[in-house]
Amino acid sequence: MPKFSLLSATRSIEATMSFVLYRFLVYLGLAGIYLLAALAGAGTLMAFASFSSKPGTVAGFGAWLGLIGCGYLVHKFRSGLFFNVQAGHLALLAQQADGRKLPEGKAQVEFAKQAAAAAVTPEQFHRIGIALDDAASDLASELPSPAQPALAGLQRVAAAWLTRAAARAAFALHFRNPAGDPWRAAEVGLVNLGLNLKPLLICQSQALALELAGFAAGFAAMLYPVDSAAALLPVDVGYWRYLFALVFGWGIMSTFFTPIATTAMAQMFFALGIPTGETADRLRRQLGERSEGFRALAAGRGEQAAGAASAEPARTDDHAGDRQAPE
Repeated sequence: MPKFSLLSATRSIEATMSFVLYRFLVYLGLAGIYLLAALAGAGTLMAFASFSSKPGTVAGFGAWLGLIGCGYLVHKFRSGLFFNVQAGHLALLAQQADGRKLPEGKAQVEFAKQAAAAAVTPEQFHRIGIALDDAASDLASELPSPAQPALAGLQRVAAAWLTRAAARAAFALHFRNPAGDPWRAAEVGLVNLGLNLKPLLICQSQALALELAGFAAGFAAMLYPVDSAAALLPVDVGYWRYLFALVFGWGIMSTFFTPIATTAMAQMFFALGIPTGETADRLRRQLGERSEGFRALAAGRGEQAAGAASAEPARTDDHAGDRQAPE
């Protein structure tokens, strides 16, 4: 089993600080949008209730409507919103793993975007992510459970969460061979995860602990400025100041700490290589029988192969005229 090192991952992130700044702007913008949506929802309902004796009483309900509505839109369009920051980060990881020098400044951000777009489409990235989540949850369900029902339920949730996060990091394998089949790379990473499930989940637990520590630190750091800004509003925001600080804390965690966790796990999968042998083949057969997510990856491989086969005659026809041009 390769050595798991958050320190090594942190050093790798230091070489991509230009892209980290880009991530920060994206997640800070999203946190700001959540804040504005909550304020807009509260203000709208207060305006409708302005003729009542206590229009401020509906502000909280309006804020929740705005926050939930914004969350729904972010979830609906997440494949486009997060593609550059997530796939771009994996592309930079692959470049570093191959020992290639990364550009600096704004050129690094553009390079990451282009490398991600050349390796996989946003739609494929989204569909592969869903399939990996489903298949990883099926892997986690095979772990032995405690006898107590409450503990067993808690373990299933935690194991599924950890396994899905590890599977997403495993997809970084594709970006080391961007011309290859992304569905095949996802399958390889998933099989590696299944073959080394317990030690990799221990590593992912350490990565998650780092993320949660970053989330707590971000929440604490943003609580004072959020509280100061809330004091300027015409109404008492109450517990909303804590919710706003949580949103910005999530942005800080996603910017700085999640990339470190993903990098540490991706380095593990880079070192594991391609699984071969009877044990790997048996796991593939078992996953094919019981996992809908794994079957979705196999179906995606079929679509990729069919698309490549149909594109080849088209390229041949495009050059046929050149070969048979009259003298």
